[in-house]
Amino acid sequence: MQSIFEKLQALDAAPDQVLISAYNQHFTRQNPKYQLLASKQVRPCFFSGDIETPGKVVTISLNPAYSPQVTEAEQAGMSFSDWYQHCRFRFARYGSDTAMHTIFKNLFKVIAPPTLWSSADKRLYLQTHLLNLDWCCYYSEQFPSFALDKLPVGLQRSIYDSWDTTLHWLIERAAPRYIFVHGQAMQAWVNRSALELTPALQLENSRHQPCRLFQGVFTGTTIPLYYLEHFINIVNQNTTLERINAFVNEDNRVA
Repeated sequence: MQSIFEKLQALDAAPDQVLISAYNQHFTRQNPKYQLLASKQVRPCFFSGDIETPGKVVTISLNPAYSPQVTEAEQAGMSFSDWYQHCRFRFARYGSDTAMHTIFKNLFKVIAPPTLWSSADKRLYLQTHLLNLDWCCYYSEQFPSFALDKLPVGLQRSIYDSWDTTLHWLIERAAPRYIFVHGQAMQAWVNRSALELTPALQLENSRHQPCRLFQGVFTGTTIPLYYLEHFINIVNQNTTLERINAFVNEDNRVA
C-alpha cells in the first residue's frame, strides 16, 4: 500500500499543470491574486499537523495562503522530505501560543475541553489532536469563493478528479475522530462529501447573525462530519464556542 509520504511526494513532483493552467486562465482575469502557484520555490502544502498519527480531529482549509517572499523564506529551498516534516510538526514549531494563526486559536476552543482553554499549551495540544488538510494544495494570495457548477464542465471535472480525490484519500488514511468544516466557501465540498447532513445547533455569530451547525457522516465511512456554515473567526464568542465544543465532542472526547 502506498504510504502518505509516497503519495504526496509523487503529487509534489508532478503538479497538475493542466488543471493549474485552466484554473488560472479562468480566475486571474478576475483577480491576479487568485493565481495558483506551484514551483520548487513554492511547493504545495497538503496538510498541517501530524498526518502519520491517526485518530485526530480533521479540519479543512480552502488552500494555503501565499505571502510574497514570506512563503519562499519559510520553505527556504527545502527538499520535499524536509517540507513534509516541517508541515507535520508545524504547530509545535510556532514560537509561542500568541504567534499561532487566529483560526487555530479558535479551532483549539472547538476541540479542547473548556477547562484547558486558559491553561493548556495550545501548540502542544493542537500538535497532538489536530490535523488541518487543504482542499486545494496550491498556494495563492487569495482564493475565490465559488460554486463549482458555475465553472466550465471540464474544469469542474478536473477539480473533482484532483482536489476532491486527494482530500478524500487523505481523510480516509488519517482516520479522524471527526471532521470539522467551517465557512460558506466550503459548503459545496460538504454537499458533495457528507451524507445525512441535518441542522444540529442554531447559533449566533459575533455579528449577531444566525448561524447553524450541521451534522452528518463523511461519505463511505462512519466518520462524523460537522459543518459550521460561517467562518470560525466570526463565530468566536466563548459562549458560542462552548456550545459547539460540547456538541461535537460529546461522543468524541479525548482529554
